[in-house]
Amino acid sequence: MDPSFLIQGLYGRTAHIAPPDIFEGMDWRKGGEKPEESPHTVWDMLFHMTWWQDYLLQMLAGQYPPYPQHNRDTFPESSMPKNQEEWNSTLQRFRDGLKEAEREAGKDLEETGFDENGTTRAELIMDLITHNSYHSAQAAQLRRMTGTWPPPSGGQTW
Repeated sequence: MDPSFLIQGLYGRTAHIAPPDIFEGMDWRKGGEKPEESPHTVWDMLFHMTWWQDYLLQMLAGQYPPYPQHNRDTFPESSMPKNQEEWNSTLQRFRDGLKEAEREAGKDLEETGFDENGTTRAELIMDLITHNSYHSAQAAQLRRMTGTWPPPSGGQTW
């Protein structure tokens, strides 16, 4: 498999704007605003995506992180970040993780040994791509609902 296929997927090329750009330019207070009848905030999505990205990157690094007991364990304790610094540092960690995933895509994609199921490096990266894609759409919708869409770099508004 050509690694460029996975790298393009990490950034949503041809499908949607890059996942980190979905969070671009948001004030932390708006990121923690919960739309009526929504179970989540944009902050929840950023935190959750970063949590799973970190988890998969640990696996790719040969570590065996414990699987969470409950989905809620992968979300923040509070749906509101503490401040702009926490928002910015989490977004930077998310961006840095994507760069690390890019580097992983340049390695042997058929390598296994990351878990007991024989999962390949390519499969773990695809898990990351699909997970980020799924929750990117949720984050974009939440931004629309809080009146903060599109981000400064643009995004479809229809």
